[in-house]
Amino acid sequence: MHIAPEDGFGTPQQELIAKVPRSAFPGGQELVVGMQVQGRSDSDERQFTIIAIDDESVTVDGNHPLAGMNLCFKGSIADVRKATEDELENWSDGMEAQ
Repeated sequence: MHIAPEDGFGTPQQELIAKVPRSAFPGGQELVVGMQVQGRSDSDERQFTIIAIDDESVTVDGNHPLAGMNLCFKGSIADVRKATEDELENWSDGMEAQ
């Protein structure tokens, strides 16, 4: 199964990439490219990945790490069994809610 970026984690959004002053990070914290940090965007709190560091700023990316990538899933059915009573009960409960 192949999933295009638009149907998966989306396409990268340039507005989720920002240069932040180093002073915005706690002193003594070692910063490394690839490191993930928690932060706030204009609209919400999210996970950012550090993509560049210089003497005065840190560039962070709030896009999902898989944004822009085609996803490919491969699987096989290894075994089939009858559903338990509990599984059947929970499945039908979930179907009624839809």
